[in-house]
Amino acid sequence: MTDEDRVDPEDGPVSTMGGEALDAARARGAVEVLYRPVASSTLDGVAGLRSQVRWRTDAGTVLQEEEVQAVAEASGLDVALDRHVLADATGRLAEWGALADGTVVWAGLSGAPGIEALMDDAVRATHDNTAERHRLGVRWPADAVVASDPDALLGIRREGVAVMVGDVVPGHGVLHALEERWVDVLQLDAHLVRSLPSDPDAVGAATEIIRLCARHGEPAVAAGVGRSDVLELLEGLGIDQVEGVVAGRAESPLIVGMLLHQVLTGLR
Repeated sequence: MTDEDRVDPEDGPVSTMGGEALDAARARGAVEVLYRPVASSTLDGVAGLRSQVRWRTDAGTVLQEEEVQAVAEASGLDVALDRHVLADATGRLAEWGALADGTVVWAGLSGAPGIEALMDDAVRATHDNTAERHRLGVRWPADAVVASDPDALLGIRREGVAVMVGDVVPGHGVLHALEERWVDVLQLDAHLVRSLPSDPDAVGAATEIIRLCARHGEPAVAAGVGRSDVLELLEGLGIDQVEGVVAGRAESPLIVGMLLHQVLTGLR
């Protein structure tokens, strides 16, 4: 989550938010699933749409994804939240249909245990529509991927669902997961990306990850790209896709559908 993404008025500490309140909010639709574009590095096309959770509390505070996931994990609702996000993403695939043709819809998950059960949900939700499922992806934090069973990751990919690893930094065991083809996409950590203009070590680290992806013919994605100078630097390093303010802010599914329609009709 970048500073540009924060819209909460700091009404009170996140720690005061409990699981009961989160569960009730989810039931009444106050836990929204928005989608933000994952764009080509030249910003001339949308390669994907990644979910982003937002919770509007009764107190008027707006909690962003990392904060919502922290509350969910602390209260044992992380699997329920992941299920909520995945169900929304699979539903959007059907809703957007041809509008999102060629665009991967990424469900951003917390990395809670229970990967196999979640994938069973995804398979059922896509009604065994293989073509639709091939446009579904799941994004897990790097630590969760490292702790996962490789057979489970391979099983997800065999179902046609892509796997993106988020929060990637050099030296992380997740790089081995790409080499072994357990995952499809690596997403550079947002803090690493924001350090690029001022930190030569960060440039070297990003270069290592991008070259690894290129060597295996898989895309490298940069998270948290909020400035044009960072985008230019990443382009020079060979980044494939970017996510952040330069690519577009998270929007409601209704707005995303309208934008996809505009893109599709503009191409005709």
